[in-house]
Amino acid sequence: MTQTAAQRTARVVVGVDRTDAHDHAVLGAAFEHARRAGADLCIVHAIPPDDQPPAAPLDAAARRRRLTARHQHIQATTADLHHRVAHRGAHHTVLYDIRYGDPATAILRAAQHADLIVVGTRGDSSHGSPLLLGPVSQDVAVHATCPVLLIPTTPPT
Repeated sequence: MTQTAAQRTARVVVGVDRTDAHDHAVLGAAFEHARRAGADLCIVHAIPPDDQPPAAPLDAAARRRRLTARHQHIQATTADLHHRVAHRGAHHTVLYDIRYGDPATAILRAAQHADLIVVGTRGDSSHGSPLLLGPVSQDVAVHATCPVLLIPTTPPT
């Protein structure tokens, strides 16, 4: 059975990178918009894939170990994010979407039926403007099928 627009719960998707300065600003804006809209909040974090492929094909046991390690990393990351946002209140549903892969792709997948995406700009502020977009926020802004709220954030020093 499909939900009609009247039955569907609003959803705000927020992309986080697990850095304090970035996440504080972005999560604050996302929680506020979700609260005002009575929306569920979906927190998305992408774990970069391994840079180096294995030197030789992995046997079944090595593949299982790698998958187990990835699953444990995802669980630990989810627990960390849950701990970071627990104090912000539970007046609406908070979902966690943690996966390996490209951050923009992960955010856009999670936002297929979203009403709003919230991401930090994370641009290069050395050019005098904190509003320059980083590669993730630019990809999300260009390819999103819903409104995108860009929150200026400063990169760590």
